[in-house]
Amino acid sequence: MGTAASPLGTRRRRLIVPPGAEAEVAACSHSSVEARGLPSGVELERFRPRPVAGEARRVFWRQWLVEDPQGWDEQGPPGSVRLPRPRARTVRL
Repeated sequence: MGTAASPLGTRRRRLIVPPGAEAEVAACSHSSVEARGLPSGVELERFRPRPVAGEARRVFWRQWLVEDPQGWDEQGPPGSVRLPRPRARTVRL
């Protein structure tokens, strides 16, 4: 739940709820709560796929998988699961 300042200087709380539940939440909430419907809890326009091609794609995946990986397994810390550099040269990233 976020907060936002209203034009009158009072604080309003914004509550993100499933579509169609706004009226129900508003009826059960204090007047300082604004209910806003959001399908699936995701702003689809903001988090849509953005295709990356060519060299930019290789740089992106090399960074995530080889240079600065954050994956791990049960035995290791973050970054312990990575694509080794020699193998990265043979993989089409």
